[in-house]
Amino acid sequence: MSTLATAPADYEQDLYAWLTGNADLLRQGRPREIDAVHIGEELEDMGKRERRAIERYLHVLILHLLK
Repeated sequence: MSTLATAPADYEQDLYAWLTGNADLLRQGRPREIDAVHIGEELEDMGKRERRAIERYLHVLILHLLK
């Protein structure tokens, strides 16, 4: 785990650095410094991606079962 002296990287410029920077802030007990708006958006997007993946897998499974 790295120690951050400044805010995490810009969300639009480097997603991975932004993610790890916000994770570090949470681990350090500094939740007021996180980018809560973008974290909320990312969690919603993640949920949508997971739901679509499950729907695709179920679709394929049903097609195989019908064969």
